[in-house]
Amino acid sequence: MSRPLLFLVLASSMVINLTSALAETNDGVLLKDAIDPYNSGEERSRFLKAAGVDSELDQKEFKANAESKAAPFVRPFDNWPAIKKFDRNTNDTIDWFEADAYRKGLRAAVVKMFDEDGDSRLTGRERSKANLSLAAGKVPSIAAPTKPATTQNWRHGGNQIQWDTDGDGKMSDQERKVYQQKWKEQAAQRQKEYLEKWDTNGDGKVDNDERKASYEEMRKQGEQRRREYMEKWDTDGDGKLSSDEQKAAQAARMEEWKQQNPEAYARYENNRKSGKRNRRNK
Repeated sequence: MSRPLLFLVLASSMVINLTSALAETNDGVLLKDAIDPYNSGEERSRFLKAAGVDSELDQKEFKANAESKAAPFVRPFDNWPAIKKFDRNTNDTIDWFEADAYRKGLRAAVVKMFDEDGDSRLTGRERSKANLSLAAGKVPSIAAPTKPATTQNWRHGGNQIQWDTDGDGKMSDQERKVYQQKWKEQAAQRQKEYLEKWDTNGDGKVDNDERKASYEEMRKQGEQRRREYMEKWDTDGDGKLSSDEQKAAQAARMEEWKQQNPEAYARYENNRKSGKRNRRNK
């Protein structure tokens, strides 16, 4: 074979391989669910499986999940120091609300880096380039959130505002002790209930088969909640929530909280109007 012909064959092979690589990333394996499009329901289901019975992901569980082959929450481009930036309550574990904030922060950073046409989506060449970058471990840095969002997190003893009993917009040492004790009590109760429900053979522990059954139920429950949420608030039926639909859902959640815990809601409103932070001071 002549040298010019050999060169053409090799060049064609390189083009084919590159095209194949780009095609493989076009399906969005690395972007799908975790970044673009971001599927919070799917991610929540994956997270809860990774976090275990206490619904809190620690560094050991993070590493173990990264090595899992069964739809892990931790993707190849995730790393513990990055997600740890979103540990709002500095307890060295990540709950779902913190994980959700991390995922949204990562999505914003990736879209900003690769969104060439400014439509806030990744398509075609943008999507391929983003996938190749993530596959190579090149991930844009994410700044830690400057103002941790207040969440009605039942895993942490309810909305943290309710433990600000003196209404000064921050948690004193005594208020924090009460808050942490409540969290421990609820964690112990959840673990007890989990064991009672899923230890079907009565050996005092949840084995792999029993754990898989519990994860499957959580996944189905998560999907059902997402369907119900969309059916309720996607009023125009386009399969997504517009800005107005999201505002309506948020207003309803605030009203529900107001009815469930009027004292905490009143403190929240007073702090908001007076300019005080409605968040836990670290």
